[in-house]
Amino acid sequence: MTLVSGMLYLGDNGRCFCGTLRCAGMSAHFTGRDISGQEVLALTPEVLAADPAAESVRCEGCGKGS
Repeated sequence: MTLVSGMLYLGDNGRCFCGTLRCAGMSAHFTGRDISGQEVLALTPEVLAADPAAESVRCEGCGKGS
């Protein structure tokens, strides 16, 4: 599973990042798993709608928002 550049993801340590190679890192970008081997969670519109605080979620690398 290759990550999609326009989406946001959460790693197992709570780090939020977009799917670009620069922000996600090579492991997550190409495999869908972060450096520790845990599967990343795609922040879909459904996931974001379930949490009112998700409105302020941004990529920690480039600042892209939800």
